[in-house]
Amino acid sequence: EAVKEVTSFYSLGKEENPQDNTYLSKNYVIGNSLDKKLGLTFQILSYVLLEAPGAPVKQALLDAGIGKDILGYYEDELLQPIFSIIAKNSEESKKEQFTGVIQDTLTKLVNEGLDEKSLQAAINFYEFRYREADFGRFPKGLMYGLRVMSSWLHDNDQPFLHLKDNAGYAFLKEQIGTGYYETMIQKYLLDNTHATLVTLMPKTGLNAEKEEKLKEKLSAYKAGLSREEIRKMVEETKHLKNYQETPSTKEELERIPMITREDIRKKTQPLYNKELMVDDVKVLHHKVYTNGIAYLRIFFDLRDIPQELLPYTSLLSMVLGYMDTQNYSYLALSNEINIQTGGILANVKSFSRKGSTDKYYPVFELSTKVLYNKLPEAFKLMEEMLYRTVLDNTKRLKEIIDEMKSKMQMYFNSNGHSVAVDRAMSYYSVHGMFKDITAGISFYQFLEDLSANYAGRAEMAIGNLKQ
Repeated sequence: EAVKEVTSFYSLGKEENPQDNTYLSKNYVIGNSLDKKLGLTFQILSYVLLEAPGAPVKQALLDAGIGKDILGYYEDELLQPIFSIIAKNSEESKKEQFTGVIQDTLTKLVNEGLDEKSLQAAINFYEFRYREADFGRFPKGLMYGLRVMSSWLHDNDQPFLHLKDNAGYAFLKEQIGTGYYETMIQKYLLDNTHATLVTLMPKTGLNAEKEEKLKEKLSAYKAGLSREEIRKMVEETKHLKNYQETPSTKEELERIPMITREDIRKKTQPLYNKELMVDDVKVLHHKVYTNGIAYLRIFFDLRDIPQELLPYTSLLSMVLGYMDTQNYSYLALSNEINIQTGGILANVKSFSRKGSTDKYYPVFELSTKVLYNKLPEAFKLMEEMLYRTVLDNTKRLKEIIDEMKSKMQMYFNSNGHSVAVDRAMSYYSVHGMFKDITAGISFYQFLEDLSANYAGRAEMAIGNLKQ
């Protein structure tokens, strides 16, 4: 059975250029979501092949000029999980090349073997996240409940399948160097015809076409109704609106479970902030239980950075860890970071002063989470990133700029309300303007301009990053 090809369209605004706006996607069905070991295997393979800096399939597609951003993910919430490879900002004419590069790269990896350190790094990365169980602003119970449903929906006897990953990670570590991962690639990717090749192309005015077709469909439906049917529909609509707008009665409201003032603790959580001086560096220490994990954040003051260089501080945060250093390729650096730590991140942040829209404290942050006994290794890797990153690779820098521009576009599309609020704040708040320049629409425009004029501005950009 041949791989099924699907061509579809999405709407493009009149002012947008359809060139380099096509999506290409190769999608494979991977067994059954109740196969725990298989699911964890493809979680690891997705990271090794497509998500890590310098991941071989992603890098091969970028080097071939298939797209400006390459995405990959493994979706296991369905009974039949899906492994996808997506090229963004591509063209329909590159479809055959897209599949050819994927096939050739995977075949080479099967024949030559996957990098064992990359596999070890990926397993450590996901195992650290699993043990840490930090879901940010989302309640842990809610996230565990959603995870339970991903197996319980398909088997009443296995509600806790996806909460038990320890044995799975131990199994995956044992398979490194045995040919197991290469066999999985051969079976489920190279030889798998239960797959699709999707081409999603832009079409100007598509939304207007759909609205017109819907209008015609509804008009035809109305024309086929009798007067009595129309009258009944109007009455039902009025009844629905009246039901929705009528306030609930006191008795109905009292049925809603409520907490009382007595249910709320009067005592607030204590703050564990201890200010120290270590080698003339101010250190703020928080003595709290962290299950053996040290959370380290290093801040560099940005108050003396000229405004015209502020976008470059954000660009630098995106570059550190994603370019070669004097002692590591960026793939080797990524592997070492994931083997030794739970990740190292760079970011530009700012802290507002209470009661003021203008006073704020801008910083460049380098952060990591690491087991206590691995703190020396974490400091060495952070030092390597800060002092020994090689910024002169113009090709790699352009790849990072295009990838970050693509990710910001996706963020804008899904978080338009937040983007609009942040942009509005930049008009009346100095702090808001700083955030817009370093992470908002102004920063996106900076990336867009730098990408479009990269040939003539690459050296200047590298010089500014080195400052």
